[in-house]
Formats: sequence, C-alpha cells, structure tokens
Amino acid sequence: MARILFHMPRHMAATDGSELPPFYQHLRDGFTALGARVAVVHRDMDALQTGPTGPDFNFVHNGRIARAGLLNIGLAYMYPFWYVDPKGVFADSSLTDLAFDPAQTPQKPAARMFARLQARLKDTRISRYAQPEEVAQFPTGAIAVFLQDWSDPVERARHMTARDMLETVIANAGGRSVIVKPHPRVSGLETFEILDWLARDHPQIIARRRMCMTFWPRLSCRCPSPRRCRLKVWSTAYPRLFLVAPIFTTAPKLCKRPLRFRRHWTAP
Repeated sequence: MARILFHMPRHMAATDGSELPPFYQHLRDGFTALGARVAVVHRDMDALQTGPTGPDFNFVHNGRIARAGLLNIGLAYMYPFWYVDPKGVFADSSLTDLAFDPAQTPQKPAARMFARLQARLKDTRISRYAQPEEVAQFPTGAIAVFLQDWSDPVERARHMTARDMLETVIANAGGRSVIVKPHPRVSGLETFEILDWLARDHPQIIARRRMCMTFWPRLSCRCPSPRRCRLKVWSTAYPRLFLVAPIFTTAPKLCKRPLRFRRHWTAP
C-alpha cells in the first residue's frame, strides 16, 4: 500500500512525529483519519532529485523539487500560514512565474486580513524571533536594510551579494541615515564580514544586532518591468522609514549585476 511521506530536516524527523510542526501534525491526523498510511522520514534532497518516484506521495519541507507525486511545503513567512507548491518554496516557487496584479485582490477580505495581522503582530509588537522589548528610536527618513545572511535558498534567489546591495544603498542614500539589521539567527561569515566592513569604512551606518520592527508591504522598487524585477521592499511602522532585503526572484537579466540594480533602484 502506498504511503504519504513527510520528508523533514533532522530536527523535525522523529519517526513518531513528535517533532513535527503543528501544520504537519494536522496533515498527518487528517490523512490518518481517512485511512492513509503516514510516515516521517529524513529529508534527503539529492535522493529525492535523482531517486525513483515509487508509489508513495511525498511532502518535502522547504523543498525545491518538481516531479510527479511530490509537493513542497513552506511557511508563508508568518505563522500559522503555510503553502504547498509543485515546484519549490521561496524563489523556487511557482509564484515566480506569475505577476502580482493588485486589481485581482478582493479588497474587503484583504483589508480585514490586514487589520487582523496588524492587531496580532504590529500592535502587540510580536516578532517571528526573540527581540528586545524596548522601543528603538531611529532618524526620520532612514533606510533600513535587513540582511538575510548566506543560506542555500537565499543564494539561489539573489543575483548579487548582500554587500553589493548595501554598497548600492549607501551610495544612493541621498544624505539619509542607513540602518543595517542582521538576521536574528545569523550564523555565517557573510554578515560578520559586512559588519566589520561597515565599522571600518562606514562608521556613520547604524548597525543593530537586534531590534523589533513591524513592517507591511506598501512599497516596491521602480523597475522597467515589475514582472521581471521583484524586490522585497517594505515600509515599516516608523514614520518615513524604509527597508530593503536582498531577495530577488525573477530578474536574471535585469538585476544580475549591481550596476543594473543601481540604475533601476529608486528610494521611496
């Protein structure tokens, strides 16, 4: 009998399912109630890419595999929202084949959703990761750059390094303050090398290891073709404070080099 397999990273791969995130537990319980056999296995991305498909149906946590009998599962950034995708997650998702059209968004349901998220996250100052409770004050009109640090999904998504992006922002800040925030789970050398470079060559830059900031998608970069160039650019809860994160999705020709980023980037 075919099984439903959850391919999980090691810290979630206890065979009894005790380490599964709640979303997967709901899936497991639902499939089991329907009579399906569900098993948790360690995620081996190489084997999934090259191995036989078999009769089982596969769910791959943070996968990037497109094949029959398999769906990739990823967190839609904010708990408790998840999504499944036939191609992958993050920049490997099938969403990168689509263009965002605001006119297709039902305005009233979207406004209600936005209000709920504001009440749950911004108004209560809840962050996805542990952050200081004190309120940080920043210069008016500052530009905030949120570093992601190096990881395999980030590397596949971007078309320049974080330092290239930061150099571009600093060069075009137009006299405004620039705030740099490392990722709360930073562990790689890239971010520490950037912080060392900033302290040495750009002491005017405000670098904060931790700060709780609530931000909402109101702004976008100015590009010749929004379908081909999507920047993760957000406004924040602070007056006239803007931030940029180095995540590119579908712009291999337009945003492949920092020069092109400089040419098309327009600070809000």
